[in-house]
Amino acid sequence: MSFWITLISGVIVTAGTGVALGAALGLTGLFILQFYSNGATSVAIDAIWNVFNSFTLSAVPMFILLGEILLRSGISERAYSAFAPVFRRVPGGLLHTNVAVCTLFGAVSGSSLSTAAAVGSVAYPEMSKRGYDKDTVVGSLAGGGTLGLLIPPSLSFLIYGALTETSIGRLFAAGIIPGLLVGAMFMTYILVKCIRNPAIAPRDPIRSSLPDILKGFRHIWPLLALIFAVIGSIVGGIATPTESAGVGVVLAIVICSIWGELTLAKLIEAIYQSVLLFSSIGFLVLG
Repeated sequence: MSFWITLISGVIVTAGTGVALGAALGLTGLFILQFYSNGATSVAIDAIWNVFNSFTLSAVPMFILLGEILLRSGISERAYSAFAPVFRRVPGGLLHTNVAVCTLFGAVSGSSLSTAAAVGSVAYPEMSKRGYDKDTVVGSLAGGGTLGLLIPPSLSFLIYGALTETSIGRLFAAGIIPGLLVGAMFMTYILVKCIRNPAIAPRDPIRSSLPDILKGFRHIWPLLALIFAVIGSIVGGIATPTESAGVGVVLAIVICSIWGELTLAKLIEAIYQSVLLFSSIGFLVLG
């Protein structure tokens, strides 16, 4: 009983001082090892080395970089323009587009933060101009952004698989259907809410034909090819997550340089932000 009291109170006290959560967990762990395991602090050193020397875990910063590259290349605008005509006749309109594009970006970056930022930077200003309810817009973006936690290549799955030595391919395969179902539930809720209160999402007077919809998807085929190459190679057992992530980053740089708006300055910024984000994740894993 005293062990758990010490553990919980140690985390609360250290976290309350304002230090990073990873540092709070790590300091508490070292204290527990020192006083409850006869000073076996060398165990912590070995554990830290084994975790960060994991080949699978090295895929995490690569997938983060992949998402950051897409975020800064303007690809989200093309994807949003391609999906917008699909839902013009559906109550909820662009709210459904938010969820659909978040699902698409979640299948590339694996990061909820990158997904929400990429879609939100395009969707929120446009939807505010059209008179959409701002609370509902933010809700659709926040909910859609979390799909990156389920839809491969989820960073959560990568970290869990690396720490527990679970097959990443099986984790990814297990997350596809639940992720799509959650996205479908979000869209169903939006549909029902907008039918009950049409003022939330003003109807678009423009009607899209099937050729218009197909034309829009034709403009985002490089992004769809990137998704197939990254996820398909892992689930199909063709490549490891680390290999797939590395190839995905190279393809993203090529695609976004030719097809998007990626410049050297934006690439450097993407690398910098990726390092910051992975450092935060690394502190938590270390703890």
